[in-house]
Parts: sequence; C-alpha cells; structure tokens
Amino acid sequence: MKEKLLTIIALLLLSGIFIFLDSAIHYHFFLHLAAIPLEIILAVIVVEHFLERKEKANKKHQLYLIKSYLFRSEMKNLFVCNLISLKSPEISVSKIRSMALKELKDCRSNMGDLTYKSPLHLEKVIQEYVKAKDVFQFFLNWAIEHKIEAIFEDMIYILHFIQDVTLFNEQNLDKLFIDEAKSKPELLKKTSSVVRNGVIKFMDYMVELKQNDPTLLDNLLSDYEISSSILHAEHIGDKHLVSCISLEAH
Repeated sequence: MKEKLLTIIALLLLSGIFIFLDSAIHYHFFLHLAAIPLEIILAVIVVEHFLERKEKANKKHQLYLIKSYLFRSEMKNLFVCNLISLKSPEISVSKIRSMALKELKDCRSNMGDLTYKSPLHLEKVIQEYVKAKDVFQFFLNWAIEHKIEAIFEDMIYILHFIQDVTLFNEQNLDKLFIDEAKSKPELLKKTSSVVRNGVIKFMDYMVELKQNDPTLLDNLLSDYEISSSILHAEHIGDKHLVSCISLEAH
C-alpha cells in the first residue's frame, strides 16, 4: 500500500514537471508527456477496481458453493431440529416450499420473537450447535484466509458460545444449559443472539436459493423433509410440552 502511494505521488510529480516545462518554454509536446503518467494512474485504478470486483465475486460464489454443501450435510440436523422445535413463527419445510419469493423475504424481514415448544426443544437446538462446532471452525478459518471480517466476528461469537455450552455440559451432566441461561440474563441474551441469527441466516439462504436456484432449493427441501420425518420419530414427545420458551428480538 505504501509503495503504491509513493508510485502515484512520483507519477503526479512527473506530470507536474512536464506541465511546468510546457508553461516555461511553451513547447506543447510536454503536455502530451504530462498526460502519460496520469493515464498510467487511471489505468492502475481501473484495473485494480476490476480485480477487486472479480475477487469479491469469486469469494461470494465460493461461499455459495460451500453453503450448498454444508446446509445439506453437516449443518442439516441443526436446521431441521430448529424447524421442528419452533412453535412460532411457523417455518416448516412444507411452508417454505409453498412460499413465493416475496413471502420468504417478508418472513425473514419480519422475524420477531422466536418461541420454542418447550425448554427441552430449545435445548436440543443448542446441543446441535455443539455437534456442528467443526463447521463453524471451518467458516472461521475460511474467513481468516479470505480476510472477511464480518464472518470472522460471527464465527468467533458462535464458537465462544459453543465453548460455554461444552464447559457447562462437562460440569453438569444432569442439567439443561437453557435452565442455566434463564437464570443469567447475559447468558440468555447470548443464547438468543446465536440461535436467532442462525434462523435468520437460514432464511437468508432460502431467499437466495428461491431467487437464484429454485431447483437446488427444491432438492434441499426434499432432503430436509426426509430428515424431518426421521428426527420427528426420535424427537421430544408431547409430554414435555409443559411450557413454551421465547427468545426475544433485540
């Protein structure tokens, strides 16, 4: 960056010298010479802008391909568990499939409080984050490699949360993490932030697929339907639906 700045300054000075010579001896050829350094600077700026846009597009496409794989493999159980555990808003696989693009966008934009069927249902979702730790570590490493600060910060936050849950699990084998979180406002806020952002990111991806690749969306939802039927069979029974629990929008 410093070398680039020095080069630009040198070219501007060179152009200035030619302009001074033109005004001093009135030999207009110096004006043509003065234009050359300016044209070089302009060319460098245009090329750099083009390369930056191309690099940004490549990163975006790479991230899209990564999500296309991970949302149907290592992260599938996390999202399916979340969908079948939510009481409101109702975001079932069948409902997502039937929504038009505008409805999906509205659902994502108007995401308010999340209400889960019971604390135990929310606990299942939280523990799925622990199981998916390697995925978030992968995204962290990818963000570091490609210098994407927003993803880096998100992954650090999630991994800190996963570490909190892991430590609690190791020291409290017979207790629920969500019960601990409910007794500590800051921990509950952190839990709410991670889980809510997960649902929002999921809806962002649904909108992206609906808009750009409806066929892939249909295939993904078909996979989720199969997994939903399996998870429903081994999920939490109605006897645990003693009370709902909400994660407030902040």
